[in-house]
Amino acid sequence: MRDIQKENKARWSEKRAEFLLTGFTFHTSCGGKFRGSNTNGGRYKYYVCRECGEHFKKDIFEKSIFDELLRDDFLEDLNKNLEDNSNKNNQLKRLKKQLRNLEAENDKALKFLMNETITESEFTKIKQKNLTEINNIKESIINIEREYIPTDQLSLDVIEIFRITLKELDQDEFVEAKAILKKMIKRIDFKDLKNFNIYLNI
Repeated sequence: MRDIQKENKARWSEKRAEFLLTGFTFHTSCGGKFRGSNTNGGRYKYYVCRECGEHFKKDIFEKSIFDELLRDDFLEDLNKNLEDNSNKNNQLKRLKKQLRNLEAENDKALKFLMNETITESEFTKIKQKNLTEINNIKESIINIEREYIPTDQLSLDVIEIFRITLKELDQDEFVEAKAILKKMIKRIDFKDLKNFNIYLNI
């Protein structure tokens, strides 16, 4: 009995995974999420909006997305995003180092005050000066972190890996292929076959 249940569950998972772009594709016209639909015994397959019911043929729907993902201009934009993210990462490192230095300077000034090396007035002046800089740096860090995407391995080699992965994606192995796509694609906002935006996890 358990073996039958496992087999049925595996078949159901594979059937759902056959529609590779469900789970993260949304209809911009109404905000609904797309689901997969089989008709006439599975002969006809569609992506159907859960909200308004608008539907597109599976093969054409997926081709439009994959063609866009492999387009040179799209990969160039991805490349620019990675470079921009790398620059933000360097800015964050520099700002955090400046922040640590200013905080260390405050600690040092406090020790001088306690040892009576400097006066309380001098200490207050140093602290006030550093406080202004610290607040400015913290604000800059917050602004950069709003747009920065943390990643363990930020490398322009991602472009080539991305291209190879998509081209070698075995769409017959639905469950595995969909798992790969979910790691790569964050969200797709889809209006029609010529108007959609793809947001990646990289």
